[in-house]
Amino acid sequence: MPVTHGHMKTPDKHPTRLRGRVKWFNTAKAYGYIAPEDGTHDILLDQTESAGETALQTTLFHQGDCVEFEVHSNHQHRPTATNVRRIADPSEKHGRTKK
Repeated sequence: MPVTHGHMKTPDKHPTRLRGRVKWFNTAKAYGYIAPEDGTHDILLDQTESAGETALQTTLFHQGDCVEFEVHSNHQHRPTATNVRRIADPSEKHGRTKK
């Protein structure tokens, strides 16, 4: 079943990787929301929905993290971020460290 995200329609077989920032994440409950960089609606980030994805299960996300992800429908047919991975913050210059 295709997932509509903003103006994009993505078939489940060949999902498009999107980018955004973690808007909010509750480490105790393992869920939160991602604000896509294209300005569309926030996407649910639910680690309990991704039981088969070991990388996601062991990753803790924090507010402001830059991430890349795919969008699929969860068991309630809500758009959910899957295959989420942290990426370098494009607004930080290479070689600079945070103080």
